[in-house]
Amino acid sequence: MAFILQKCVLVAAAGFIFTSCTKSSNHGGGTTPPIPDSTVYIAGNNGVSPILWKNGVPDTLSPTIGDANQVLVSGSDIYVAGSYQHTINTHTNVVQNGPDIGQYVYWKNGTANNVDTPQQNGIVPSVSVSGTDIYFTNLYAWKNGAMISLPGIGSPAKNFFPGSVITSFADGSDVYFAGYDTLQNGVYWKNGAMTIAAPYGGRGTTMPLVYCMYVSGSNVYVGGMAVKGVYWLNGTAYFMQPRPNDGSFLSSINSLFVDGTDVYNPGVLTLGAPLMVGYPSASYWKNGIEVDLQTNNPSPGLNVRYETTSVFVSGSDVYVSGFFATSTTPSAPTIDSAVYWKNGVEYSLHTPGTANSIFVK
Repeated sequence: MAFILQKCVLVAAAGFIFTSCTKSSNHGGGTTPPIPDSTVYIAGNNGVSPILWKNGVPDTLSPTIGDANQVLVSGSDIYVAGSYQHTINTHTNVVQNGPDIGQYVYWKNGTANNVDTPQQNGIVPSVSVSGTDIYFTNLYAWKNGAMISLPGIGSPAKNFFPGSVITSFADGSDVYFAGYDTLQNGVYWKNGAMTIAAPYGGRGTTMPLVYCMYVSGSNVYVGGMAVKGVYWLNGTAYFMQPRPNDGSFLSSINSLFVDGTDVYNPGVLTLGAPLMVGYPSASYWKNGIEVDLQTNNPSPGLNVRYETTSVFVSGSDVYVSGFFATSTTPSAPTIDSAVYWKNGVEYSLHTPGTANSIFVK
């Protein structure tokens, strides 16, 4: 599958082609962020290269075309999962910058650690940390750079649907993965043991799509899509409620965060028919109910579409990452701009591109 960086949505099944994105002189006015009382890390891209922002200050992780999809802080170490672009010269077998091949990677404190071989990437990777062990997913599960096997995952050569590993989560010494088995069920693995989270009903029914997970105590939340945005908990599906006035609904969940009994998630909002074009709406969901976010329309008259990608709760503060896409006409190419929200107030990162993941410490 191909890589596309212009619109990097945290949807595990989405493919993308590494192409150079048009830079924008309109990086979003937004509100100037206050002096932080916490450290806010945001992973994303500037329209071309993978970026890690720390309290709004960007650090370019690779000068090549690429993307930073997830940021995680464990102890004093900062981990970022993503990919950057490579191509292989078939005459010399030397890996060079180029348009064809992507390299999965996690950066630890800014140092790149490649995972798997360069390939055409079609999955958003994730990283988790348990003690000194680093886990990575990209359709397969990896521990400290070595692929690990999980029950329910077959061989692409032998299985029509071989199964896949989409995301991971570490909770103390327990390590979780989520994805699909060979029967197309949505599943998760705890320390290697598989549990079906969202059974697939077979032909004629909708296959559950798994995008993210979160573990809180004994509860394992698996989020994704079953026609509409949903998370599964202990065998029960919890769908996000549609907006009552115009029929807009959450089509998929991009990430999950659980704080006590409250479940937060951002996602892809599908607008109702009256609002299909030019409606600057941004939201996250708390316990299935939509919470609208402030938006700063940077240029009145442009078509604007927001998307939220990640959520993090720190004390009484709710942080949400995302981006808005603008175009002069519905048929014109869109230009993305990275933003985040703190307690509903939009702050610009003053760059084209997308903010894909947020972590606060």
